[in-house]
Amino acid sequence: MKVFTATAAVMGFLSLSACTSQSASQDSTSPSQAATVSVARDVDAADWCGDKPLKVGLSDGFGGNAWRKISLEVIRKEVAKCPAVDGNILYTNANGDPQKATGDINGLVSQGVDVLIVYPDFGPAQLPALRAAARAGVIVIPYDGDPGGTPGEDYTAKVVMGAETGGQDLGSWTAKTIGKGNIVFLGGNPGAPTSAQLLTGIKAALRQHPDVKLLVDEPVTTNWNKVDAQRAVSGLIAKYPQIDGVITDYGVTAAAAIDAFANANVKIPAIASLATSNELGCMWQKLTREGEDFPMFSVDSTNDMAQLAIRKGVAAANDRDTARSEIFRMPPFIDSANGQEPRCVQSLPPDADLSSPLTEEELARLFR
Repeated sequence: MKVFTATAAVMGFLSLSACTSQSASQDSTSPSQAATVSVARDVDAADWCGDKPLKVGLSDGFGGNAWRKISLEVIRKEVAKCPAVDGNILYTNANGDPQKATGDINGLVSQGVDVLIVYPDFGPAQLPALRAAARAGVIVIPYDGDPGGTPGEDYTAKVVMGAETGGQDLGSWTAKTIGKGNIVFLGGNPGAPTSAQLLTGIKAALRQHPDVKLLVDEPVTTNWNKVDAQRAVSGLIAKYPQIDGVITDYGVTAAAAIDAFANANVKIPAIASLATSNELGCMWQKLTREGEDFPMFSVDSTNDMAQLAIRKGVAAANDRDTARSEIFRMPPFIDSANGQEPRCVQSLPPDADLSSPLTEEELARLFR
């Protein structure tokens, strides 16, 4: 998944334990009660901004990749639309240390932040810190990952990823694209909740397509890194002579799967992925030019959750009504079979997310 790098295998499990349905039993707001939202980039600032002077903080449990840098820049860009909000965003990165994450949140509160946006990489383990910040009078908005708890009691509100609906979209596209055949799903670390949620959605979609078979009944372990993903896919190719589609939950593992098929001199199957990257688009374009054409699909725009979170936080701080729980449905970004071809920007780093709210020029400045 976009949130992780290959250097943090144990972090992957902790962070993905923060996602939606894993915490359902601890959250009085069920998915059916939460509002479903998608990309809404052209919202007038007057709809969420106010006159109250505010200081904003962003706390990452793990901030070591391009996706997190983009999310921080998205928040900065959004805050710039609201003159009453201090443009100097106070930022902390716990580097995978849950104790530091708690200390970071406490530190931001002591520095006087009025609005605190949190990526809760450690799931329910961060609830005490979130609760303490909220009781100190801070507007607290977890985003993307789900810390569990109860919005309105443990923290102000949340915007979390709709992994199961994402899985349904990925599964439906793959089944319709191949029509008949075999597919595999590449997950992350063993037992990762988001991988499990995505697979639940994929299986729901496949029930409508009896001619499409899921070869492995659980997420194939990749640990969200290229080496392990290539090894896993090579093993699948050796075991199953016919693989017609691959679904992944991270662009890095999708790229690794493509490499594995190419290295084995096996036709690259249909690829569907969550959280793609510039690298993946560049690979598709290069292979297509070389005659290795294959269909690709993605659900993306996950950095938009940071945009939604800061709007929600500023609105709440100005006593405006805001939904306490929202589930972000990731929209299609790539659909090569239907004319939405993957993009490639050679001047940007491989892990740049071209589906984010930032323009190519803004991404170039960010990574310069």
